[in-house]
Amino acid sequence: MLQSAPDREPSSGAASDSTSLPAMRLIDSHAHTDATAYDDDRDAMFERAKDVGIEAIVSIGIDVDSCRRTLALSRTHSFVFPALGIHPNSANVSDETWDAFLEVFEGAVDEIVAVGETGLDTYRDSCPFEIQERRFRDHLALARRHELPVIIHCRDAYDPLIEVLVDEDFRHGVIHCFGGTTEHARTLLDHGFHLSFAGNVTYKSAEALRDAARLVPIDRLLLETDAPFLAPVPERGNRNEPSFVRHTAGVLADCLATTPTRLAEATTANAIRLFGLPIDAANPLAD
Repeated sequence: MLQSAPDREPSSGAASDSTSLPAMRLIDSHAHTDATAYDDDRDAMFERAKDVGIEAIVSIGIDVDSCRRTLALSRTHSFVFPALGIHPNSANVSDETWDAFLEVFEGAVDEIVAVGETGLDTYRDSCPFEIQERRFRDHLALARRHELPVIIHCRDAYDPLIEVLVDEDFRHGVIHCFGGTTEHARTLLDHGFHLSFAGNVTYKSAEALRDAARLVPIDRLLLETDAPFLAPVPERGNRNEPSFVRHTAGVLADCLATTPTRLAEATTANAIRLFGLPIDAANPLAD
């Protein structure tokens, strides 16, 4: 539940059928499936995801309680894989709360596919920047210790974020919901990161973001929804959900001058490799 992002609050909604896109193998690399927005139809939401070819969802914990809920969902739905962290807008926590997060994390480390989301955000002032940076470095240390990738949130903070990554010499992870410039994209790609794009890349006003997407090698690209936020066109204004990731795949395929099927195959393989998901590239995981 990304309560720290009130400007992205979703309205309720349900998936609509897409008749213009082919069947595809897909992975939603970033969704908040524990969000209260799904409390009335979570199981149906998961079934809609499977119906359109989604083989895995990386579900993100953003505080201690959210991490616990995310773990519980991953234990009852075999195609949901947990990534746990403290969101930068919630990073102003006591040492006791941080220790509670570490207890949850360490107790389930064999189940966890990534650390985060973590990162930096100067768009809001809910957490002082110096505390965000300290906790970001703490997450990087945790990921290094367990040899896990990091899922990074960045909003209006790409230059200091890159400075931290260079200083820490950390090169393993993904910038989720990428929103930087083409130069930021080049720098992060050169530093070894994957870039992930969400539904906002489909918006009419997002040509600069599509320009950045065109720079990304297809083997370094991921798809995501950031559900329940940022629903793509033609679902914009509705509550987002993992099944909508196919619309983002269609737009990114156009950006990279490839087919949606090829784009889906590549991004699925990329997610399997980055997160170490137990899915055979040729054989989907059965629930």
